Amino acid sequence: LGTRILDMSLYPTATSVVFKADIENTTHSASWYAEVRLFDITHNVAVTGTTMDNSGEADRALVDEFTSAALTVGSSAGDIRSDVATQYSVQFRADGTITDTNTERAVIGNARLVVS
Repeated sequence: LGTRILDMSLYPTATSVVFKADIENTTHSASWYAEVRLFDITHNVAVTGTTMDNSGEADRALVDEFTSAALTVGSSAGDIRSDVATQYSVQFRADGTITDTNTERAVIGNARLVVS
C-alpha cells in the first residue's frame, strides 16, 4: 500500500488528526471481515486508535468509510509523532473464515490522515 513520511512540524496550528479508510469485502460473506490500521514504521508500533474493521456492517461487500477518533499527537509510542518526522504505512488484512481464496478479497480503496 506504500508509505509516507509525516512531519508534524509542518502543521504548527493543527488541532486534530484522524485516520480514514474506505474498506470492503469482494463478496457478501458474514464469515470474515476486512481490517485496517496505521503503522509507525520509524518506531515499529501500531498507531493507537487506528485499527478499524467492517465486522459490524450489514453488507460487507459495500464500500464504507471508517474514521478513527481524534489521534494523540505527541512523542510516545503509538502517538502521531510530533517530535520527529515519521514514516507511516497502512496495514490491511482479511480475518475470519475465507472459503474461496480465488474470489474472496478484502479491498481498500483509500486511506489517509486528515490533519486539521
